[in-house]
Amino acid sequence: MRRSRGRVSAQYWIDVAARELCARGPDALTIDLLCRKTRKTKGSFYAHFDNYDAFLIALAADWRKRNTEAVIQTVDEKGTPNDRLATLNHLAVRLDAKLDHGMRMLAARNSLIADAVAEVDETRISYLADLYRAAAGYSRTEARDLATIEYAAFVGLPLLAPRRSTRELERLYKAFIRFTSRRL
Repeated sequence: MRRSRGRVSAQYWIDVAARELCARGPDALTIDLLCRKTRKTKGSFYAHFDNYDAFLIALAADWRKRNTEAVIQTVDEKGTPNDRLATLNHLAVRLDAKLDHGMRMLAARNSLIADAVAEVDETRISYLADLYRAAAGYSRTEARDLATIEYAAFVGLPLLAPRRSTRELERLYKAFIRFTSRRL
C-alpha cells in the first residue's frame, strides 16, 4: 500500500480514531487498522504517542474536551439557570451519541478509558445537578437524583431508539423538564 506524504498531527490521528470508533466500534482502533485508514506508518503514529495507552488517553481527553468541557463553557455563558438548562439540552441532543457509545464500549475493554468515562459521567451529572439546584431550588439530594435519572435517559435513549431525530430527542428532553418541574 502506498503511504500518503506529509506529516500529520496527533489531532489528525485522534480525529480519525473518533470517526472509526463511531463507524466501526473499538475493534477499529488497532494501530494497524488506523495506519491503513490514514495511509501512515506506525512510525508516524509513535511520533505522536509513546504507546497505545497514551493514544487512548489522548482520545478520551479530546472527547471530554469537545463533548463535555466545551458544552459546559457554552452553557455557562447563558443568563439564568433556566436558560442554561435549555441550552444544555439543546446542545446535548446534538452531540454525536455514537461517539459517547463508542467510548463506553471502549471503556468496557480498557480500565484507563473506564476511568475517563466515569470522570466525564461524574462531571456531567454534577453540572446538571447544580443547574437543577439553581433553577428549581431542589435539595442537593433531589437535584443529584434528578440529574442522574436525566443523564441515564441521555445515555440510554440513543441506544433504545438510534434513529430518532435530533428534533424528537429535543422534544423528549423538553418534556422531561416539563414533567420534572411539576413538583408533586
